[in-house]
Amino acid sequence: MRIRFLIFFLSFLVACSGKEKDYESRLIKNAVRKYNSALVETYRDFVISRLDEYATEGEVKRIDVLILSMRAEGKFLNAKIKGLRFKEVRMTGDDTAEVDTEEDWEYQHLNIKTHQPMSELKKVKYNMTYTLVKRDNRWLVKFVDYTESKGRRRDPLEEYQEFLREREKK
Repeated sequence: MRIRFLIFFLSFLVACSGKEKDYESRLIKNAVRKYNSALVETYRDFVISRLDEYATEGEVKRIDVLILSMRAEGKFLNAKIKGLRFKEVRMTGDDTAEVDTEEDWEYQHLNIKTHQPMSELKKVKYNMTYTLVKRDNRWLVKFVDYTESKGRRRDPLEEYQEFLREREKK
């Protein structure tokens, strides 16, 4: 009788731990989805504060730099995420995780005043890695890195840094 109880109890613990991991994985995936949705809107209307709910202060500042760059050039980004596939969710600690995705995006820079295109419509595929942290029982995007992309040559932050260097030369 004791052996049956012990087997039942251990089976119960294993089942519960698996459900908890699945639950956390769903929360993490939803955090990435919400971050991307907020990012698209932020690039369109420059309301950076909307990212506060989905990203750490450092990530928000990184995006703010990109927005300042676009504003200085008189443009905004009209972006659409056409596909988001989760390849892997890894718990790297109790309150940290990494997520690998494959993403299909379309984007185009438009003039702030006229909404006329300032660039061609670009279609790109990214392999992304999101680093997330859990704060106040919520998952926040801490850092985003692309491991590979097709249709894009440089990181937007690199483009902005080059823009600043060119502006300083003038």
